[in-house]
Amino acid sequence: MHVNVLNFVEIIDDYCFHGCISLNSIHFISLTQYTVNDLNYIGENCFYNCKLLNKLELPKSLMYIGHRSFYNCVNLQKITITNNSLQVNVFLSDEILNRRLYNRCFYNCRNLKSFIVPNHIKYIDDECFYNCESLIDITLPVSLMSIGKMCFHNTKLSEIIIPEGVEEISDYCFKGSALIKITLPSTLRCIGKESFKSCVNLTKIIIPNSVKHIGDDCFNCLMIF
Repeated sequence: MHVNVLNFVEIIDDYCFHGCISLNSIHFISLTQYTVNDLNYIGENCFYNCKLLNKLELPKSLMYIGHRSFYNCVNLQKITITNNSLQVNVFLSDEILNRRLYNRCFYNCRNLKSFIVPNHIKYIDDECFYNCESLIDITLPVSLMSIGKMCFHNTKLSEIIIPEGVEEISDYCFKGSALIKITLPSTLRCIGKESFKSCVNLTKIIIPNSVKHIGDDCFNCLMIF
């Protein structure tokens, strides 16, 4: 099944395509070359369990991606966000505007191979790329401040640079991943428990002097001597 979303659509609301297991493509189109897309909001669970969806190009107008938007899109191989200054909004009780990728946003997208996190994203929430077992490359922005629990659990990432400014790597973050090399920033203060547990290919890691806390069973890695 294919869906065309016309340029005047501003919001795709929560659960809109939830469980559409036959949906394999969606295009955001303009009626003429002179019009632009108005889409700015993709709600939570929007494409949840769309198992045949394999490629998606999101328009530059997009400002918000909700919780679990692409959860269990197991055939999603490529997602392009044409606006690299994407601001992902989360409205808290005090209406503070933050910039984050929500928890479980790409959970179990088993064929997703690479991803460039948009500029100005400050937080990658828990389990965001959990079990993305084909993910081999990710680029993190300099704006990033924290990485959530189990964020890259069971991915194929072999090398990653954590940018300056990140203060925390949360519990189980890279557990079971294919990491060989990781570069940690001088701003890092906390490494959560089991963050690198079962990273059997990781042979060397340099802990910056800024780190004040290392969690339980953090480096249960067979190749570190």
